[in-house]
Amino acid sequence: MNNSISIDFSKLLENPEGYNVKIIVGEEPNVKEFKAHSLILTNRSDYFKNAFSSRWARIENGIIIFNKPNISPPVFKVLLKYLYTGIISIENNEISLVDIAIASDELQLFEVYQQVEERLLENKLAWKPRDLITGFQLSQDTNLYNVAIGLGPTVVVIKVRNSGEIIGGYNPLKWCRIKTKHDERSRLLTYNNDFDHQCRTSNSFIFSLTNQAFPILSQVSSKEEAIIWCRNKGPCFGLQDLHVTSLRPNNIICKSKKHSYEKKVISRETFEIEEYEVFQIIDKRFSQYINRWLTKTFQFIICMYIMITSCLVSIANVLFPDNTLVELCE
Repeated sequence: MNNSISIDFSKLLENPEGYNVKIIVGEEPNVKEFKAHSLILTNRSDYFKNAFSSRWARIENGIIIFNKPNISPPVFKVLLKYLYTGIISIENNEISLVDIAIASDELQLFEVYQQVEERLLENKLAWKPRDLITGFQLSQDTNLYNVAIGLGPTVVVIKVRNSGEIIGGYNPLKWCRIKTKHDERSRLLTYNNDFDHQCRTSNSFIFSLTNQAFPILSQVSSKEEAIIWCRNKGPCFGLQDLHVTSLRPNNIICKSKKHSYEKKVISRETFEIEEYEVFQIIDKRFSQYINRWLTKTFQFIICMYIMITSCLVSIANVLFPDNTLVELCE
C-alpha cells in the first residue's frame, strides 16, 4: 500500500469518522469495541465481505454490530491496523504469534498468516510449545493405551525397534475405553470380537519423520473410521493403518496396512516399538487449527517434534532417571 495512503488510512483508524461498523472482541473482563468502516474491511477481507452481507449482518440504527469473542483485543488491533494500512506490526512481545496466526487464518488474512508462520518456523521459541503441549514420556513397562485414555487431542510418536524409524499420528478426539453407550460420532464394529469402537473425524492424520528431508503426511481418506477405540489394543488409527496390537511389557507390537489413510507411513506391516511418547494438545485454539497448519507446511511438525522431544529427553534424564511416566507441563 502507498505510504501516504497508508498514513491517511491510519488516521482514519485512529479517528473513525463516518464509521458504520462496531466490532466487539474478547471475553470478559477483556472486551473492547472497535469502530471501523465496512467499505475498507469488505474490500480487504473476503471474511468480512461475507460477514457483512445482508444475509448475515446484524444492523442496529444503521450500524453493523459484529462480535468476535474468540479474538483478543490486542490481536484484533494488529489485524485491524493491517486491514487499514497494509502494515503488519507484530513486534509486541506480549502478543502471542500463535494467536495472531490463528486469528489471521480465520479472517482470511493470508499475507499476515504467511509472515507469522515464517516467524514461527524461524524462531521455535516464539510459539512457546509448553503453553500448547503437555508431554508424556513412557517406559517400556507402561501401558501406552492406559496413559492415553482420557487425553485429547494428542500426538502419538513411535520409534520402531531395530530401525530407528519415527512414525506416529494425530488424534483430535479423546482416546476412550469401550463402553456400552454409543458415542454419537461413532458406532460399534460388529466384525471384531474386541468390540472396537469406530470414531469419525476428518482432521486426524498419521505421519513418518524417518527421512526429515522427505517426511510423509498421510491424511485420513475414510473419515468414518479415522480413529478406533480398542478394548485390548491401542491407540489405533484407521481400521488397519497404524494399530498398537500387543501391549505386553517389552514386547509392544504394532501393525500397519493402508486402509483408512491416504499413504503408508512404514513399509513393514508388523514391527516392534522401541520407544513411544504422547503429546497432549492442551491449548484448544491450537488443536482446532493444527491439521490445517500441518497440511500447509509439514516442516512445522518436524520442528515441533525435534524441539519437544529433545526438551523432553534432556529434562527427563535429569529429573527422572528411572524413566517412569513424566508429565512435563501442567
